[in-house]
Amino acid sequence: MMYRAGLDFDERVKDSDIFHTSDREPEFDYIITKNVSRYARNEEIGMSTTKQLRALGVYIRFEHGGVSTEDKNWKLMLTILFSVAEGYSQDLSEKIKFTKEHNARKHRYRPARLPYGFTWDKDREIVKVPEQAKIVEYIFESYTEKGGMILSKELNEKKIPQRNRLWSSDKITRIIKNRIYTGTAVVHQTYKDDVTSTERKRRDESEFIIIPDAVPRIISNEQFEEAQKVCLSRVNTSTKTVVEKLLIQTFIFRR
Repeated sequence: MMYRAGLDFDERVKDSDIFHTSDREPEFDYIITKNVSRYARNEEIGMSTTKQLRALGVYIRFEHGGVSTEDKNWKLMLTILFSVAEGYSQDLSEKIKFTKEHNARKHRYRPARLPYGFTWDKDREIVKVPEQAKIVEYIFESYTEKGGMILSKELNEKKIPQRNRLWSSDKITRIIKNRIYTGTAVVHQTYKDDVTSTERKRRDESEFIIIPDAVPRIISNEQFEEAQKVCLSRVNTSTKTVVEKLLIQTFIFRR
């Protein structure tokens, strides 16, 4: 949408929603959105983007609040809306974080999105998706010989979907590194400084929460550990230290 409004992402700023004005003419004059929380992550980015759009002749109308950036007092009204929205989002975020951590410490695995190979049944229990579980098994069985690039190409050629997307070497590696396929979940690994942040930071390993028997097992511990060794042997020197730490965790978490 912002592209069609004449804005481009600022690629110089990593993990951000910061835009810069392009030479393109906007394709429309108005953007209609339900509320400010659907429009921007925080007040600073929202106000900056709004000024850029206004300079291009594009105005925003917020259905909740009845505010338009075409109004004379748009700055004051938008500042108030952002302040209220950020307070609500922060409160909701804290409640969600508390619930997630409480569930994890009670050994309840309830992720927002299940990993490839699993789904919820009618009783809200986690079960395997048989055809996807077979693909996971095949990936672990073949990774030692073929590696991520060959495997992803092979799966794409066979038109085996990865949640309606193409496979890639990176997606294969994510599956290989995910202990969930042994049945054990490792959660509480990352956090964000605040609700508007786009960057997730890694916690100290002592804060990780391990949930045994979180999901039905697809592969054995031995298969997982062997895959980690192969993965470590294939990375370049600059990233080897990080992967070695992951490999050490593999043996720490082994049941």
